Amino acid sequence: MVTGSSSGIGAAVARAFAKEQADLAINYFGDQDKPGAEQVRRDVEALGRRGMLVRADVAEEKDVDAMVTAVTNHFGRIDILVNNAGIAKGMAPVQDMTVEDCGTD
Repeated sequence: MVTGSSSGIGAAVARAFAKEQADLAINYFGDQDKPGAEQVRRDVEALGRRGMLVRADVAEEKDVDAMVTAVTNHFGRIDILVNNAGIAKGMAPVQDMTVEDCGTD
């Protein structure tokens, strides 16, 4: 699963994983991002891999929970997570961060 994979670095990471034989959950934020996410899915599928679109705001805990549930229901498990999307308010080791540290306000 690659968050923020409808464009830029996230899209490049998703395509690179597909080239290495990974099936991908392609996360996008909003309607404006869906066309890019759909293109990434087509690119993933053109490489013979399975692609799944999942809309979620990674700054919202409920969206992340729903995304993880949808992806695990679809693929059975998540082997690799690339947290590409999001904004961190402060610098700290990830294990020390709270959900609030990753919000957008």
